Amino acid sequence: MKQYNLWILNHYSGNLKQGMEYRHFFLARHLVNLGHRVSIVASTYSHLFSSPPETKGLIDYEIIDGVEFVWLKSPKYKLNGAKRLLNMLSYSALAQITNLEKRLDIDNLI
Repeated sequence: MKQYNLWILNHYSGNLKQGMEYRHFFLARHLVNLGHRVSIVASTYSHLFSSPPETKGLIDYEIIDGVEFVWLKSPKYKLNGAKRLLNMLSYSALAQITNLEKRLDIDNLI
């Protein structure tokens, strides 16, 4: 079976360590078990996290159950408002300007 390098970009993606949302993490973990490399690009802050990741810079990496998480630093917010919009915009901007294709392997990329 050919092995693929998959990226999942989801602002709110979580895991069993940080908290909800889980569906992308469970999908990624299953794909890793099938032999693929999976990277989830997610925000460092979500109102759904029970324990947000601790990061050292604008971009940080962590392996959780074989799934590579790429954390993009985003500001904290409460409720729906300007700060939540800033959180979304900062995630989108960092995903564009951090040269993910240079930081993550692009061979067999899906």
